[in-house]
Amino acid sequence: MLIQKKKLAGAVALIMLAIGADASANSATSISNAVSEKNGHRTAADRGRDEARQPEAVLNFFGVEPNMTVVENVPGSGWYSRILGPLLKEDGLYLAAQANPELFLSAVPADRQERFLNFVYGWQRSFPERNAELAGPGAKAFFYATDRSSPAHLADSSVDMVLDIRSIHNLVSGGPESTKLLLSEFYRVLKPGGVLGVVDHRENEGSSRTPEESGALGYVKESHMIKIAEEAGFVLAGRSEILANPEDTKDHEGGVWSLPPTFTLGDKDKEKYAAIGESDRMVMKFVKPEAN
Repeated sequence: MLIQKKKLAGAVALIMLAIGADASANSATSISNAVSEKNGHRTAADRGRDEARQPEAVLNFFGVEPNMTVVENVPGSGWYSRILGPLLKEDGLYLAAQANPELFLSAVPADRQERFLNFVYGWQRSFPERNAELAGPGAKAFFYATDRSSPAHLADSSVDMVLDIRSIHNLVSGGPESTKLLLSEFYRVLKPGGVLGVVDHRENEGSSRTPEESGALGYVKESHMIKIAEEAGFVLAGRSEILANPEDTKDHEGGVWSLPPTFTLGDKDKEKYAAIGESDRMVMKFVKPEAN
């Protein structure tokens, strides 16, 4: 009887491994389709940056699956949204996160503040309608701090993954309180075992710049990213050199934005920056620990 039980347990384990392998393969295929020309939402300009941004490899490293609820922080122009939306549309849920606009009111002239708030809150309210075709009718936007339109606020432990693609440096430049707010909110909304995936321009570990100074130039040290994530309760689960670029010296006159594709300095030293290519980037995976 004991031998039979052991055989049964071994057979079950093999079946579970096979199921896991199939699920992983299916996820990889879904990601590949979302990046490929099968995804009609992606533009020619989007595809032109695939070599530098390696979206398929990045999303596979983070472990994105098509049935997940995924938050993308600060979608910007929507480069990753046009991959994640179709990927999650059928079986998962795509959510977009932005900073509470009221945190930035002091930087907006008094006579423009009301217009600024109306624009940003309007963006949030209109997001589901504008993105229904891209990401499905359930897609919505929220702010990662308490705000006036709280119905879009996410519940505790309600999402599988948060992706922050090249925006952490903005919070780091604003000081520790900004990053504490951001990461604590991400920790709150993630389920136990949920993943925080971070991509950002990587500062040299030997740099004498403060985190705020580096952040203002667009860069963040990996050691600092680990520190602030661990302070929020996350555990480092892995890092990748998918987007490493040793040619990036991180000492550019206009910060990281001197490099392609931005070329902030215009024609000044453009050939030099074009030869360097896009920035050296960290790719880091953090996990919210399972409940004890």
